[in-house]
Amino acid sequence: MQLTLLLIVTVLSCLPISSGRALPAADSRSKLNITQLKTFSISHKARREDASRKDIEMPMEFDTLHMPCDMDSLKLEVLMPYMPNHCIWLYNQRYQDENFYRYFKLAQLESFFFGQYFERYRRFEVDQHIF
Repeated sequence: MQLTLLLIVTVLSCLPISSGRALPAADSRSKLNITQLKTFSISHKARREDASRKDIEMPMEFDTLHMPCDMDSLKLEVLMPYMPNHCIWLYNQRYQDENFYRYFKLAQLESFFFGQYFERYRRFEVDQHIF
């Protein structure tokens, strides 16, 4: 047991250590000693705003934009004629630009999460509990 642990410590001390926060960096020549260990700090690089990312002017008011769209359904192209107009508009514009596609995917994500929320609400609050 001790021999295996000593072998692991020896092998690990020979490997180069990445410069992460609070990771020990020891010389491979010296013996492993807690007092000789030193740590590196990470410098933070602030993210720049992407210049190509612009907000899209939607031709609908706030209330219409936040009406439900069931965009996470299977065979969406078959169901699309039966959806509200703002859902059809967003579906038709999805490949026009990267930002339109981002809004389309956001609508799909919202419909998935709100659908899950509705299903859980119906299952656990409305349906009768049977134990």
